[in-house]
Amino acid sequence: MNQYNPVPNGETGVALITSLLLLSVITLLVLALTTRQQLDIQRNTHLAHVEQAHWYALSAENWARRVLNSDDQAVDSLNDNWAVSVAPLAIEQGLVAGSISDLQGRFNINNLLQNGKIHPLSRARFQRLLSRLTIDDAFIPALIDWLDPDSTEIAGGAEDRYYNTLQPPYRAANQLMSDISELRLVRGVNHDIYAKLLPFITALPVPTEINVNTAPAAILQTLADDNDLDVESVIRHREQQAFQTVNDLKPYLKEAGADDQSALDGLGVSSRYFLVTTDVSLGVARQRHQTLLRRDNQGTVSLTRSPVYSP
Repeated sequence: MNQYNPVPNGETGVALITSLLLLSVITLLVLALTTRQQLDIQRNTHLAHVEQAHWYALSAENWARRVLNSDDQAVDSLNDNWAVSVAPLAIEQGLVAGSISDLQGRFNINNLLQNGKIHPLSRARFQRLLSRLTIDDAFIPALIDWLDPDSTEIAGGAEDRYYNTLQPPYRAANQLMSDISELRLVRGVNHDIYAKLLPFITALPVPTEINVNTAPAAILQTLADDNDLDVESVIRHREQQAFQTVNDLKPYLKEAGADDQSALDGLGVSSRYFLVTTDVSLGVARQRHQTLLRRDNQGTVSLTRSPVYSP
């Protein structure tokens, strides 16, 4: 005779709750694994985009070198092929754009010190630039101290004795600047001063001439004293035809400086140093690359690459 032994209601409830708990745990585990997998996929995709964007930037850098190598090196102007910014080009999942800038159209901070001594003409031009930008020139002695090879403070300057008191402390470079961002470390240079100056200055490894064919109006206005250079006429002329020699600038020197050959010192019509800027947008990656290029008779080479950042 079969005997029926029903399961107590309490045990049935425990089993049901246990099953539901196990199901919940399994569901949470599956959800966590799925989420982790999605994050891994997104991270790997992002890393792939970052790496690919870097290679696109290097390709643009190679393009810039080819453009500069094919250019007539005797005269450089804003009418040359290298001076034309490349409109954003469509690439798979993004865009890439690039431009080449003539760094010798700017004031080279390292011109202030030549052969270990202050260069009077460069200092005068830098002071004029500061005046036109309404910047106090009180920091110039500290800048000279930063560039010169000794640790002796000049009047109004600053050396290790000052910089060691800062938090964090650091030392004066006592050498030419390797990058214009160093200017932010010089005593008396704040963010506002640096931002105003940045479009008009550079730090090149050797003293360089200012290219009158590419210099902006603010730089042209610093070349001669007392507004002796007719800047508006210079700009109109070079828009039509580049200056072939520095002497072609003489007719635009006003009477006060027309016979003063020194007004043409440190000027040129060609350039060796250029900055190529590349913006890459690829998927979720946004990158800006900047590379300092030097061109000579042997070709164009990359000297330094600035840290990559998102524009």
